Amino acid sequence: MVNPLPRRWLAASALTGSALALRLAALAQTGCLPLRTDAAWRTTLRARVETIEHVALVPERARWIRRFALPSPFTQACDLASTPRGLVVASSIDALGVDGAALHRWEGGPTPRELLRWDGQGFLRVHAWGDTLVVPDADAPFHLLPFVFDLDVDGYVFVSSPDGALTDRQREVLPAAYHVFDAARLADGRLVASTGAYSPSAIAYVGEGAPAVLFVDDGAGRPWRRALEHPSPDARGVHRFTFLLALPDGALLAGTESPRGPGAVRIDAPTTTPTVHPIEGIHGHVLRWAPWGAAVLAVVQTGSGTALLRSDDGGRRFTAMAVPPEPESVAAVGAALYLLADGALYSTDDGVTFAERAPRVEALAHRPSSLVGAPLVVHRGSLWAASTRTGEVFEAR
Repeated sequence: MVNPLPRRWLAASALTGSALALRLAALAQTGCLPLRTDAAWRTTLRARVETIEHVALVPERARWIRRFALPSPFTQACDLASTPRGLVVASSIDALGVDGAALHRWEGGPTPRELLRWDGQGFLRVHAWGDTLVVPDADAPFHLLPFVFDLDVDGYVFVSSPDGALTDRQREVLPAAYHVFDAARLADGRLVASTGAYSPSAIAYVGEGAPAVLFVDDGAGRPWRRALEHPSPDARGVHRFTFLLALPDGALLAGTESPRGPGAVRIDAPTTTPTVHPIEGIHGHVLRWAPWGAAVLAVVQTGSGTALLRSDDGGRRFTAMAVPPEPESVAAVGAALYLLADGALYSTDDGVTFAERAPRVEALAHRPSSLVGAPLVVHRGSLWAASTRTGEVFEAR
């Protein structure tokens, strides 16, 4: 829509009689713009061979250098991605709480360049393959006119052109989805997305069924397909797949939320005959996944703080690692593992001994959340981290 409502429509009964008619007439004058995705991204993702960017050795006495800050009000920096054109930051005002999300790219200089501003309630993840950007829409804007006539809501995944250009019309449709938390690129180049959704046969916000749904992109010109509804299509209570990690063997790891609490699952054959296996050892909200050699790591938010967990069997079972307090994010570079914990940077080569590389910075110190964790990424030979509170972005030098 050209003119989306600034807030979600929470009570249709409040718009009755002539008031509803006037509102619909006003919205109808704006019309709807068709979505125009760039089909070239599919070829790009399926053909691209990923390379590993090696980080320069962080000196024993490094420090965090503030490089730039996101403009207000988009100061909840949720994720970072390295691209040839610059460092990309996905941000929110208050994810799933306040309308407003933005994507910026820093190409040098004092301020980043805005790539996209959106009325949804947050961008929690941004993924980059070369300059191609993939950005899930955590909670899409509510549009009254389509809802009145269709009685449904859709989710979106933004996908840029291969040169990194992105507009609000470059989005893929995920039907009958409330939230799109993450996307992942499988070994064959196809994208999948994790959501909290509802049954397509029900009316949004009214039906009781709210399964976690995994969507898969089957090609241009069609909505993404529901590959998996978990624990069942008519599941009662709120279920969600949250953050994803695609494994080399074709499986997916997914954080979960359900009436029983948070956890995680491994999904085998996700696009054909999905099989869900509960993961042992994860009893909290997964904030970050990361491969490290043959191991898989998970930063998990629990009731008592955060923990870093490790799996050596393809994500089937995780155990806690002994790390500095309040781990927030990790970046694996070859045999080295870098850890952001309570605003300080640490490194290890064996997963046992962690040495501090850069002292604590208050802006980077973790604040517990079930969805937002401070990001850490390798970009142009350095480690970069961002604040979820102030929007400041730092480089370790």
